[in-house]
Amino acid sequence: MPDAYPNQHGFIYQTEAIHRCLAAGLRECPQMDQQASLHNLEVLASIHALKEGPSHPVPSKSKSAASNY
Repeated sequence: MPDAYPNQHGFIYQTEAIHRCLAAGLRECPQMDQQASLHNLEVLASIHALKEGPSHPVPSKSKSAASNY
């Protein structure tokens, strides 16, 4: 695969973790559960909204992700 973006090889550990979980019959990675993933998505969406300016409002926290933090 050609280099689509810098440091793309840094994500190999995530792909390997997914393969281990699937091979073990897991639907969720113990190191990064769904709530943590949703929290990370909200942080990234907030950063993007702040970067884009006032026409893109900062997303509000979802109840499910906020309950664990």
